[in-house]
Amino acid sequence: MNRPLPALASWLLEQFHIPQRNEPFLGDLIEEYSGGRSKSWLWRQVLCMLWTTLLADAKRDIWGHKLLSIRAIVVGLFVVIPFRVAREQTALHGVGDDAIEFWLFNFAAFALAGWVIAHTHRQCKRSMVIAFLAYASIAKIWPGVTHFQHIWSLARPYEILVDISLTAASFLLCLLASLAPAPASIQDRS
Repeated sequence: MNRPLPALASWLLEQFHIPQRNEPFLGDLIEEYSGGRSKSWLWRQVLCMLWTTLLADAKRDIWGHKLLSIRAIVVGLFVVIPFRVAREQTALHGVGDDAIEFWLFNFAAFALAGWVIAHTHRQCKRSMVIAFLAYASIAKIWPGVTHFQHIWSLARPYEILVDISLTAASFLLCLLASLAPAPASIQDRS
């Protein structure tokens, strides 16, 4: 029974250069999957490998390129802040101050930030996106940690869980957007 890997799993492994970096892992993965392992097992293995590779690369690149990491954070902020300002201006004018609009602005801002950071830091793009997301995580978590009692007393418990889930989705969109190719006009310049 020789089952090929799903196309998305193969593509993701190629994006992170897993076949070139860890050939034995790929061989074992194909052998086990062909031997009858489930799709959930396969995806667990693929996602764990991608996660460990991403974190190892990020640690190496961020510590090796500290100024580049700071630049990535600044570039990300230059992308995200105008979205935040635009969203607050629409809310001030009563155009729509609802949660759906807020999260759509947030998703768009983080997706664009991931794409811009990746294409302005091509040598270690994923690591620089991780640096930006690490900063964004600290910026998101810090007020909640310092004012935990106040925030918890005002919010319903499910609202905090929804906020955490949607923030994680924003961060995932940022990472996925960093995989998107640049337009041909930008690629021609490099």
